[in-house]
Amino acid sequence: MFRNRLSELRKSKGYNMKQTAAMLNLPYTTYVGYEKGEREPDSEKLILLSNFFNCSIDYLIYRSDNPNGHTISDDNDLEAIEIGKRIHDKRIELHITQEELGAAVGMNKSTVQRYETGQVKKIKLPVLEAIAKHLGVNPAWLAGKSDVIKEETTEQSLYDRFDNLHPVKLKRFPLLGEIACGEPIYADEDHESYVSADADIRADFCLKAKGDSMINADIHDGDVVFIRSQSMVENGEIAAVIIEDEATLKRVYYDRENNRLQLIAENPRYAPLVYTGEELNYIRILGKAVTLMREL
Repeated sequence: MFRNRLSELRKSKGYNMKQTAAMLNLPYTTYVGYEKGEREPDSEKLILLSNFFNCSIDYLIYRSDNPNGHTISDDNDLEAIEIGKRIHDKRIELHITQEELGAAVGMNKSTVQRYETGQVKKIKLPVLEAIAKHLGVNPAWLAGKSDVIKEETTEQSLYDRFDNLHPVKLKRFPLLGEIACGEPIYADEDHESYVSADADIRADFCLKAKGDSMINADIHDGDVVFIRSQSMVENGEIAAVIIEDEATLKRVYYDRENNRLQLIAENPRYAPLVYTGEELNYIRILGKAVTLMREL
């Protein structure tokens, strides 16, 4: 099994799990989940692990007993590996997650991962065409049958025909979890999920709002709030704040003269959270809320 192979490789290098996670720049809980069989790495993580342990992906996932390369039994294996690599590389280039690609073509994340790692030898033509369409590439190129990445077309694009339509360039933002718009909730800065949004958003990560304490600032339950990392904000600005191990989203007011911090809700049902003196040692501002995204 994958988890056993991973454990064997780690031990052969003389590392413990904490050291390995740090060197891979992975959250410790994520790596432990891999070795315990509680999590499955996506294709990016499989590539990261195979490079780190200097072995093939096939060896990692028990498709081969040869750690130094793929064991290719026929042309179908070679073709599947090449198709998977092209899907993976193009998806990463476009900042599309496996979940997003899967949702667009009607499959789950694990199936996309199997395609990208070459575990599916024969991809049905309608599926290949659907993936190619979402990635904006020539299906023949994706199948390794052509060097032309994009098909030539004489059809005028919508962007050429209408001056008020513009393509949106996307960027992936780490989604750290939920943040309370109400009573503070437990904060976990470990993340594996991402949200794709406009690349022009000047933010470092995002959080999903929970509750109704910020409704008068037009922040509702379920909204994705984008945060720019900074340790201080101006009075009256909305910030993501850690209180010990709990996170909340509030307007911040700091009285330097009296060393007094108030976190104010945008809903009269919620009383201000007030901290003074040594209590401030347990407060940390994660960053300033800069924009939000909401599903229609």
